Amino acid sequence: MFFCGDVAESETGTSRPSARRGQDSFDLRAAVQLPELTNRRTQDDVRRLVYRFKQRIEDVPGARERLLHFWRDADFQDSVLATLAHDIPRDGDPLAGAQEKTSGERESRNPKSRRRKFQERTYGDCVLWLGLVNKHNKYAALELKLPETFDPWVTYVNRLMVYLFAEIPGYRGPDDFHRLLDVSMDEPFPMKCHNPVCVCLNHIDWRLRRPKESADSEGDETDGDE
Repeated sequence: MFFCGDVAESETGTSRPSARRGQDSFDLRAAVQLPELTNRRTQDDVRRLVYRFKQRIEDVPGARERLLHFWRDADFQDSVLATLAHDIPRDGDPLAGAQEKTSGERESRNPKSRRRKFQERTYGDCVLWLGLVNKHNKYAALELKLPETFDPWVTYVNRLMVYLFAEIPGYRGPDDFHRLLDVSMDEPFPMKCHNPVCVCLNHIDWRLRRPKESADSEGDETDGDE
């Protein structure tokens, strides 16, 4: 499953009720560089982002099936997507792609050569989560309802973003999430931007696991070279 286990308590006294019995509370204000509250989405903003989420799910192969596996009811799907959208800042686009931009010019050692521009791939602005965060690793977290039992549970936001919106080749069922993706159970994905409260899909460093046979063969080749 894409859910994580316990997410630890907040660093300050301001907290929400725990997501389940015995689980620690969460801090709404513990995020690094938290934007002003005026950057929160209105109900109309949330609805627009939910609509965009739905478009993405329809466009990505396998995404709709993953959504339906856990939340078959249309109203429940809307509730999950709205919960996700609610704590995304109104000026942030969590589905935005990486940006190419010129970072500067440099001159070759040959004084007669032409000065040339070089391109450096950088990431656009991070989308800073406004909701719950993990006390220990500072990663964005989200309270959801478990399928079937509807018990409250907490997962890392970047796990949910990958589960809902990423194209995962070879995915057939929930067990494939950890079989195919290089992430441990109960752990968030690392971030390319190194910002744990960023929830931009393109900044999430998710990748497919390398086949064991391939890894073993490369190890054998290395041993042979030595």
